[in-house]
Amino acid sequence: MLAAGRALRATDRGVHPRVPAHSGIESEEAAVTNPIIKRFYLSIEGTLVSPLTAGSGLDEETDNDLVLDAEGRPYLPGSSIAGAFRHYLLASFDHEEEIKALFGTDGGYRSRLYCNHVRFTASEAGSGNAAAISRRDGVKLDRFKTAVDQARYTVQTIDSGTACRIRLEWLVRENDRGREEVEEALICALIDALAEGTLTLGAKANRGYGRLRVESVRLKSFRHIGTGGQESSMAWLDWDWDRFDKQLIWERGHSVLRSNSGRQALERLTIWHELRVKLGVAQTLMIREYIVDSVKEDYGQLLGELDGMRQAVIPGTSWAGAIRRQLTFLLEEILASTELAAEAMRELFGPRSDEEQWGNTLQSLTASRLRVEESIVTGGVSLPTTRTAIDRFTGGVVSGALFTTRPWAGGTTELIIRWRESALPTLAEPSCEAICGLLIWAIRDMENGLLSIGGESGIGRGILSRQGPILLDREPLDGREATCGAEALRWLRESFERRAGE
Repeated sequence: MLAAGRALRATDRGVHPRVPAHSGIESEEAAVTNPIIKRFYLSIEGTLVSPLTAGSGLDEETDNDLVLDAEGRPYLPGSSIAGAFRHYLLASFDHEEEIKALFGTDGGYRSRLYCNHVRFTASEAGSGNAAAISRRDGVKLDRFKTAVDQARYTVQTIDSGTACRIRLEWLVRENDRGREEVEEALICALIDALAEGTLTLGAKANRGYGRLRVESVRLKSFRHIGTGGQESSMAWLDWDWDRFDKQLIWERGHSVLRSNSGRQALERLTIWHELRVKLGVAQTLMIREYIVDSVKEDYGQLLGELDGMRQAVIPGTSWAGAIRRQLTFLLEEILASTELAAEAMRELFGPRSDEEQWGNTLQSLTASRLRVEESIVTGGVSLPTTRTAIDRFTGGVVSGALFTTRPWAGGTTELIIRWRESALPTLAEPSCEAICGLLIWAIRDMENGLLSIGGESGIGRGILSRQGPILLDREPLDGREATCGAEALRWLRESFERRAGE
């Protein structure tokens, strides 16, 4: 019976029953002198609000295929979840010792927080329906918004609207009782981060992929010592993931895992900021999705799922590319230097894949400082349009050049950009106000029609109008726009002076 219980939990992790997922090696002596006194099982249930991709390294179907199990179903490895959790906590909170103890150390002790593989279902979690796999087309554009030759690529994704369940096993050992409340606060912080979107799943997180809407958290606990310890241990042997005692409708910043344990104030290393602005599609929008199996249309606006309805979406890659391009042009005018403008953009968006060197110094790849979320267009309609190419010399119709597209007309959307500010920033790091000032310049150009989103901008598509105030951390900027703009200019001037000194 004991062996069956162990095998049940090990099989769910997809590993050998005697080797816990992503763990180190713990000696038998340590296990005897530091026994497990409590176990907590958590099931975080939610729905993807943006596509998720986790590359397997294969390119059989696309340029970046998903990780699949033996039955062809996509999943996210437990090692990816554990790595993302650990990185987020170490970068966010000043509790390095507790965090490393929770996820294992190099001294031979294995992790006390086991992360199972994340499974996805097309409907409610646990229904057994396979998750829908789709593909996203992308293309690299040059500074003039022209497609680079042979730079088109495709990736496999799990569709937004897919249900998922994150299963965690948290162990408390005899010698670690003093850390129990801190560890619980750290786990609550992880769930909060998933709910607010600062912690995402899978790859391409800084371009809007892998966001999860946390709907509920289920909890089951077992006590292995003290009064009732033997009965609880026997119940643990027969327990499975479909039986929980407690279900919480998670409220970010307020919910706790146990009624007898409140939240601890964790000392933060970084603070997340968020810029939001509501925008309306003035006329039409076109971010291409090639319709391979259609005989009526050649391509159309990229669509995603929102509460069971197919709506137009603006990927984070489209937002980031358009904003980076426009800011590059603006900074080239302000700084009168193409190189300095490119360096400032690398500080915000990270280096481009084709930028290998800056001056004579080899640049290492760094992640984007900005996290640009994918946006769903609410309202509006799909508008099939048939066009034909015209000969520029004769003005006549080009033979065989008739084609049909499906742009999106009308609707509103929201641009959401997040970034992390360190409690001890370096001199070269832009402040929150400086980043906000730079982004406001791009937003002003957007609402004035100077910055379009998506393709076919030459025929008027992609023009957006502002529908509300610009919000910084959920509060209107009001009179702070001038201050942010001045701070952006100050950061640019100091960057210019440092570069000139070098």
